[in-house]
Amino acid sequence: MKRREFMMATGMGTALLAGGCETGPGLAPLPPSKLQLIDVHSHVFNASDLPAVRFIKIVFLKHYPKQALRVLDIDDPDMVDQLLTLLTAIVGSTKAPSASEETRILDLETPLVLSNGSTVENEKAVIAAIASFTMDRGMAVSAENGTPINTRRMRSAIFKAAGETALSTSDEALTQGQALVVAQRAYRSLDLGLVLRWFGLFTRYRHALAEQLASDHARQGFTASILCPALVDYDHWLGEYVSVSPLPAQVTVMGRIARRKTGPVVHGYVGFDPLRQVAYEAGIFQGYEPLALVRKAIREEGFVGVKLYPPMGYRPMGNADKCQTYPEEQNNTMRRLLAGAAQDPSTAGCTPRPADGSAAIGRKLDNAMSRLFDSCVLEHAVVMAHTNDSNGANKNYSHRADPAYWLDVFRNWPALHVGLAHFGSFDAESVAKPPGATGAKASWEWTLGRFLSANPAAPVYSDISYLVEIVGNVAADQKDYDKNLAAWVSEFDPQCRHLMFGTDWMMLGLDPAYEGYTERVYQYFRRNIGFDEAMLNRLFSGNAAAFLGLGKDDAVRQRLLKFYRKHSVPEARLPAFDRT
Repeated sequence: MKRREFMMATGMGTALLAGGCETGPGLAPLPPSKLQLIDVHSHVFNASDLPAVRFIKIVFLKHYPKQALRVLDIDDPDMVDQLLTLLTAIVGSTKAPSASEETRILDLETPLVLSNGSTVENEKAVIAAIASFTMDRGMAVSAENGTPINTRRMRSAIFKAAGETALSTSDEALTQGQALVVAQRAYRSLDLGLVLRWFGLFTRYRHALAEQLASDHARQGFTASILCPALVDYDHWLGEYVSVSPLPAQVTVMGRIARRKTGPVVHGYVGFDPLRQVAYEAGIFQGYEPLALVRKAIREEGFVGVKLYPPMGYRPMGNADKCQTYPEEQNNTMRRLLAGAAQDPSTAGCTPRPADGSAAIGRKLDNAMSRLFDSCVLEHAVVMAHTNDSNGANKNYSHRADPAYWLDVFRNWPALHVGLAHFGSFDAESVAKPPGATGAKASWEWTLGRFLSANPAAPVYSDISYLVEIVGNVAADQKDYDKNLAAWVSEFDPQCRHLMFGTDWMMLGLDPAYEGYTERVYQYFRRNIGFDEAMLNRLFSGNAAAFLGLGKDDAVRQRLLKFYRKHSVPEARLPAFDRT
């Protein structure tokens, strides 16, 4: 079971419930806390920033557990399409603010819309959108292709989630008042409501989501010194292209958030896709040069580094493997790159056999990655990468996130600061496992650990974001898991110099189970794994500060302070960290 599946199945996935504090202007000051933290891995994007339909359909729903969607048959493509149509209705009705719209609000050119900035008002808007969908009596427009679609089964699922079983088989019309009651009950339910509340998050302002995350940490007694949200770029792998908030506009709005004089300190990662770079150089994509945007984000907009998403279909290095396949169906970019490729007889023994020209694409991907790493070293920018065997854009693509494929990067760019996200599953088998290794010792984590053991001073880290393995286990399973984690720490990182705290908000979510997530992680490492105070401080802030380069004399800190001075932001907002 993948970690995101596990979370939903155990009930921790009710973290997607909307609740918590008001956001936006007038946010109450954070209370004093017992421990500073850097949330080194989070997200504050909304639906306008993402290829939302394909991401939900191809990635998210593949990994969503049936326990959380027991009122739906998500193996049925028609039901999936109806669910996505509901998502589109919610996002369209609440008008997820574009990056440019939010930039104008932060520049005080236009007023803030409460339904996108206030938790209470946003919930009302989402519930109203669900009510409107319910009143349509089973007809809508497909989210994916714009054709008419019968949504009767989705409407029935809403009734069931609301406890209105008698209506679940009826086409009876509802009054607006009745529809609102049904929608509110469904929204608060523990099954379908889980998804409805998650959808609602994608209709909010990015700065409001950041404020809510900081408040969630504060309610547990932790001060979020810095939040590091990641932008993502996987349009060219999923075949759906973001138009409302293209990545340059996202970079601009996140730069505005980074230069705010109040609220949480926010410095994130710009998304980079090597396939977009290849498409740009082939003249297929002409919007902007991805590598140039990376440099702009780092030099001008307060970003600390780059976010990579290898499970979309590429390795960090080594893509010239002659047997590596790439998506062709419904992928215009790949079809155009492969068009007219010469026959490649060397791939005859591959199963499955890649399309002719795939090896050439792989070499171009490696070239794009090499230039990215060169730029990051030159600019003193870090790299954060999804490193969990999940969210692949096609069959087995998620395996390309294996830390084994990072080993050459570590060796060839020894000064590059790399953070491998989502440490702690111990259940994915690495291609670099030693002969005969099984279980945890064959895992991705052990491959990383062996590198760290041999290279303890390497600037290579791993975050524990979305660490749901620490909840919901039966006692015997929890004991086994604790044993594996404690053994990894003891053998590879006994002083905790390489693990970092992160949440993976907003994928992790907000709700009763999430309310105590930060404290739960803290207590788990203190009680179950035996971390002392120094190790806990490194886990929650010290290692992230070293990874990001936020020491008093570090180049990244100096670059951010220059950014602050340029925009008249008080330099005291940026915390300084001592080496510990």
